[in-house]
Amino acid sequence: MSRMKRLAKPEGFGNVIVEEVDVPEIGEGEILVRIHRSLISRGSEIGGRYRKEGAVDASRMGYSAAGVVEEVGKGIDDVAVGDRVSLVAPHAEYGVGKREWRPGDPSYVKIPDGMSFEHATFIPLARSAVGWARSACIEEGDTVAILGQGLVGALCLQSVREQKPGQVIGVDGIDMRCDLAKTLGADVVVNVSKGDAVKAVRDATNGRGADVVMDCVGGPAGVKSFAQAQDMVRGGGVIQVVGLYHEQPLPLEASKIQGKLIVGGMRNVGPLAELMKVAIGMMMEGRIRVEEMITHRFRLDDAPGAFAMLHDRLHEAIGVILESDLP
Repeated sequence: MSRMKRLAKPEGFGNVIVEEVDVPEIGEGEILVRIHRSLISRGSEIGGRYRKEGAVDASRMGYSAAGVVEEVGKGIDDVAVGDRVSLVAPHAEYGVGKREWRPGDPSYVKIPDGMSFEHATFIPLARSAVGWARSACIEEGDTVAILGQGLVGALCLQSVREQKPGQVIGVDGIDMRCDLAKTLGADVVVNVSKGDAVKAVRDATNGRGADVVMDCVGGPAGVKSFAQAQDMVRGGGVIQVVGLYHEQPLPLEASKIQGKLIVGGMRNVGPLAELMKVAIGMMMEGRIRVEEMITHRFRLDDAPGAFAMLHDRLHEAIGVILESDLP
């Protein structure tokens, strides 16, 4: 049986390793994909994997990959051997795509001509960003403040344009991310390391507050950002919680949320396959740009170092690509 390399997380904080295992066998309704590139999603993979003391199943070590179909199982008629696909799969040399990943939704999609493997690794997160934007109750002309400008926040910043907001405010505390928000089209950029973020958002809205605040800050920092969101949003406005892995309960002030709506993640957005189609279209049209988000590339063998950098030197990186097809 053929062998492959994949990322694993045995017990121990930060204990990310590369191990060798058998190439997976596929069954009915599945495809085998030779992965060329994968994207590290820092929020979930550092907060929900790297920082855990316990072991993490290898199937959860990553979910944004792109490659070429090498084998198709029975019941597969939407892709063929040789097709390029984006798929939800862990960091490895091979991954399995499923026709029924969720009811009615496959875990893979064809990559259109003209899109690189690198850019295609962003499709799963771009799909989610479109879903989050559609869930945020944004009305045409609204001011939308997006807290956190990592991968998720930067994709949400671009995706909300589909809802025709009047003003988009990007908020972060890292200079590189603030610069990226400006590059990607934020109307106003607030650097929380250089002043009062709540005051800055209220000043940008003539004291009224944002109509919608999307909190995309994950990890412990999200505890503070959620508290700020309650002060940034206008009366009758919406707070959407996108970030996860806070490691403690979020502070909720009853007196501050009267008359306001809190939305948890994604809701009532329809089939994921439809969101995928919209996200790909926005990427191909340049309405969602990802090239500027890529800051580093590592070989799969060097993945432990990539994870350590994302944990220890957050200010240096945003989009980190793993290359699994290079010698």
